[in-house]
Amino acid sequence: MQRSPSKPDPAWLGRQQKLYTAFVNARLGSREDVPPVRDLFEEIKDGRVLYALLEALAGHSLEAAGKINEPRPGRPWTRIDHVANLTICFRYIHKTTKIVGIGPQDIADGTPTMVLGLLWSLIVFFTARDLGGLEGVAALKAKLLRWCQRRAGGRAAVRDLSTSFADGRAFL
Repeated sequence: MQRSPSKPDPAWLGRQQKLYTAFVNARLGSREDVPPVRDLFEEIKDGRVLYALLEALAGHSLEAAGKINEPRPGRPWTRIDHVANLTICFRYIHKTTKIVGIGPQDIADGTPTMVLGLLWSLIVFFTARDLGGLEGVAALKAKLLRWCQRRAGGRAAVRDLSTSFADGRAFL
């Protein structure tokens, strides 16, 4: 039986969710205003985790893009509240990096492939910035490959930026 191309492999999705959850928690570990993320696809929906992650990655407050709304006692959260918070996050994202085909509604819906795609794009952009590799794609790929090789050490052989990551060991 052949899988539908629109349905991701559940094992693959579980590994990716675990990996990205660990990344988010590692970046937000020092923040007291955000508890550890347990269910990435659910907890990112309201925009508060994404907002905190963007602040951690950027190294500064995002208040210039807008102030995030917090839940009020006795008032249930609605999808509109989630999209409003995520719109603030995307305002900042569109100023800093290129995201195509992913919007606040996709994240508010918790669409796994969209959440993972957004997080991957943010990881690539901010890692490239931190490595000083925003001067060109070829230079960035070379720097990123060297960085990945150093980080992977002897755990995984990283020869390129695609097939070397297929089994996930290079991420651990």
